Amino acid sequence: MGYIEDLRALVGTRALILTGVTVLVIDQNNRFLMVQSDEMWKLPGGFIELGES
Repeated sequence: MGYIEDLRALVGTRALILTGVTVLVIDQNNRFLMVQSDEMWKLPGGFIELGES
């Protein structure tokens, strides 16, 4: 389990304030970059885990 999951287990359903990032990469033909994850297409981004570089 990661840091965010551990934190969620401690606080339950209370709101968490987390820092995350999403990027929008557009090429010269106005196409944008997406990544496939869990059979879904998403914008690249996410959270960093404690100790992750």
